[in-house]
Amino acid sequence: MKKKWGRGVFTAFILIVILTHVDQGYANTLIVGSDKAYPPYEYLDEKGVPVGFNIDIIKAVANIMGLSIEIRPGTWNVIRSQIEAGKIDLVSGMFRSRERDKKVDFSTPHLTVSHGVFVRHDSSILGLEDIWNKQVIVQKNDIGHDFIVESGLTDKIITTDQWTDTVALLARGSGDCAILSRLQAMVYTFTHHIDNLKVVGPPIKPRAYCFAVTQGNTQLLAQLNEGLSLIMSNGQYDMIYNLWFNKWEKKSIVREYLVRGLFIILGILIIFGILVSWSWSLKRTVRLATEDLRLERDASFGIIQKSPTLIAGIGPNGRILSMNPSGEVITGICAGEIIGTDWKKLLFPGKENNRLACLWDEVFQGKGDLVGSIMPIVSKDGSPRLISCTTFTKRGPEGFPVEVILFGDNITEQKQAEEALSESERKLKTLINNLPGMAYRGMHDRERTMSFVSEGCLVLTGVARSELVFCYKQSFYDLIHPQDREGVRGAMEAAIKAKSPFQFEYRICTATGEVKWVWEQGVGIFSQDDGSVSIEGFITDISDRKMAEEGQKKLEEQLRQSHKMEAVGTLAGGIAHDFNNILGAIIGYGQILTLFGSGENSRYEKRVNQMLKAAFRGRDLVQQILAFSRKSDGKQQHVLLRPLIKETINFLRASLPRTLSIEESIASGNIAVYADPSQMHQVLMNLCTNAAHAMDGLGYSDGVMAVTMKVILFDGHCETDPLNQEGFEPVQGQAEFDLLPGEYVKICVKDTGHGIDPDVQKRIFDPFFTTKPPGQGTGMGLSVVHGIVKDHGGQIVVESQSGQGSIFSVYLPVYQGDVGIEATMGRDLPTGLGNILFVDDEPDLVEIAVVILEKLGYSVTGVCDSARALEIFKQRPTRFDMVITDNTMPKMTGIELARKIKDIRSNIPVVLVTGIIHGGAKEQAMAVGINDFVVKPLDAGTLAKIAGEYLKKE
Repeated sequence: MKKKWGRGVFTAFILIVILTHVDQGYANTLIVGSDKAYPPYEYLDEKGVPVGFNIDIIKAVANIMGLSIEIRPGTWNVIRSQIEAGKIDLVSGMFRSRERDKKVDFSTPHLTVSHGVFVRHDSSILGLEDIWNKQVIVQKNDIGHDFIVESGLTDKIITTDQWTDTVALLARGSGDCAILSRLQAMVYTFTHHIDNLKVVGPPIKPRAYCFAVTQGNTQLLAQLNEGLSLIMSNGQYDMIYNLWFNKWEKKSIVREYLVRGLFIILGILIIFGILVSWSWSLKRTVRLATEDLRLERDASFGIIQKSPTLIAGIGPNGRILSMNPSGEVITGICAGEIIGTDWKKLLFPGKENNRLACLWDEVFQGKGDLVGSIMPIVSKDGSPRLISCTTFTKRGPEGFPVEVILFGDNITEQKQAEEALSESERKLKTLINNLPGMAYRGMHDRERTMSFVSEGCLVLTGVARSELVFCYKQSFYDLIHPQDREGVRGAMEAAIKAKSPFQFEYRICTATGEVKWVWEQGVGIFSQDDGSVSIEGFITDISDRKMAEEGQKKLEEQLRQSHKMEAVGTLAGGIAHDFNNILGAIIGYGQILTLFGSGENSRYEKRVNQMLKAAFRGRDLVQQILAFSRKSDGKQQHVLLRPLIKETINFLRASLPRTLSIEESIASGNIAVYADPSQMHQVLMNLCTNAAHAMDGLGYSDGVMAVTMKVILFDGHCETDPLNQEGFEPVQGQAEFDLLPGEYVKICVKDTGHGIDPDVQKRIFDPFFTTKPPGQGTGMGLSVVHGIVKDHGGQIVVESQSGQGSIFSVYLPVYQGDVGIEATMGRDLPTGLGNILFVDDEPDLVEIAVVILEKLGYSVTGVCDSARALEIFKQRPTRFDMVITDNTMPKMTGIELARKIKDIRSNIPVVLVTGIIHGGAKEQAMAVGINDFVVKPLDAGTLAKIAGEYLKKE
């Protein structure tokens, strides 16, 4: 009573002092929130005054740091909301967690408290792992509540306002289990005679118990941490701790009450006679004290017996003195079998034995206790168990150890789970680092800040992980190709907004300057707390696939071009057939006038000859069109280059702009090459057209194209003009020049255009390469020229500088044979004898052929119908000495007609006249025995030649 009276007086004194100074110090007074019902940490005593371990600790810190505090008790939910809202300055006790760290700041811990899973005796729950999807009772906003939410073990949560309500609800049958402070709840169930509850499984990970201050109040936090350090160093903290928690560790209350009883008995004996009247009262006091001792002993015994923790007493000699039932469960050994044995028999064989033995020797010597030490023990069945053990040494009056109390929790499954998790993480890390790409986790910010990237980062980007993580030296956003950045950002923003996975392709520029195509797939991870977004995904190199796709597109374009050219060729073949018939009529009637006309027409002969010359040029042009469209098989022959070049230049003048002038320097004489005339024409046309394009529309309004031709001698290194032996010069591009020594025709096409860049010159002869805008070039012109020149044993060389024009030089071997000039316009045509069947579906051509052949001495039967011609031949097969037939005719082609005629008379010569000669026609004609082919349009010289070859001459 005196203690209580003295405490009351002291409290009243303190209150008077506070009240007398409230006006002066209120502005500097710190408001401290405390839970009014959380014994023994903080609660209201019977007078409504805040007491408890936390209260004494904050008062001691405030006193030593000179802080003025006001303690305002309340329910925990209210206190937590007030500190998070900044309505109070600090909380005297709050468990620290990752979730709470976001809203308040915590001091260094002033206590560590373990929580546990409490169930009813009939429950099947044996530990934390069994509460998956079970109904769990917790105090609202308590650390147990936070733990269940963070762990995600269940969403079936029942909340209460006070932790005592949590115990009561569970005891009454509500819910499946509850999360509570182990020591607090165990004492409460015992003192309130709640005997249907028990704690199961190992303790939940201990939590740090700290002061909590409003977020950002670093000055107050520093003062509290300093105050804690000071009271721990001066012994105040130990005194407060012992006051509230160590009454079980000090001398037993039994001894205290026994001593008190002895003094009472001794007093009774001394003053027995004087205080007889007090006898009954003293007996009652002893009885009450004994009952208190029994209750206290039963409480301690009950806690030890019900604790899931192994609790064993070990004597200074290392012999086990006692062990609770949980120890029997953990070891699998009955207490009767193990009591009296050496504690070292529990150790599992291994290298750890020596270290643990040394540590325990120090404990038995009183040098210190073990805290959280891992001790491997052997169970009865021989299997290893891992125990997290803590010791408490009981000392005798002289201070020497008399007993070591061992507290041990079975963490075998926990360690196995940790090892399994570590192995799983190792496998995942190995898998991720061996993927052909880069796995990542990053922030949803403008810089694509990466918080994690896998080892494939270096191979993919050329940037090391350490340089890319948190943009230490390189932002991933800056690695994205400038042309793709905004597109990637927009696509990702849309996916994040829709909360859907994303995947897209884009280019990156690596640290080495290489451009790569990559494919990225990922998903946004949304935080339930503040709505923040992080991104997880994978990026891999798809450059090879992109190149393959580009190649596929190019092949498709080539195929389309091939189909286009095939269509052009088909069209050209059809046009050529009809055009040849027209030219044949013009040439035929013209030659009849000039070759077989009377003197009356002599005054028109010159004009008719000009008409024939134009018709022959048209015939050659048709052959060039057919050669270009691959509708004819060109034959190499001696070709005079001077007239061919002249004709090409004259043809170009009509199609080129008038502002562009053409200069020519063509060597005289019969300079010839052995080539296909149409292909030579194509080479000149392509080179001149390219030169014109190089000067078109780029400011070269007075551009000049120069075409030259001369003969040179090449000795393997230099070229020499035969007319000027001293004027030798090295061949340009000699490193790639592979001509054999000899005499060559050199044709040069020079322009004053914009020139060609060196990089472009390397690819200028590649198929489908062009510098022209889309739709204005196929990239085949120079490639075709290069192929034709190489096929004719020649070489093409380009000389160019940017802004100074270009020179394309073509070298072709000089034809060394006899160069004759065919006189297509002369009057001296060979004559002959014989009967000829001439067949063509064009009446004009039949009439012309009949007139010309009859003028040359032959008998001719002209027919415009192939079926009619066959009937005539069948009537008198021996009448005819030769058959000349067109190929393309209705009802029956020339090849079919020839086959049927050969079936009747196999030895008769048959000449096939056609506008198109291709491989298929030749094979069919050879199969039926046709003797020769003649290309339209026919002229008098051709008719005389083929008739004279197979019939008798006059």
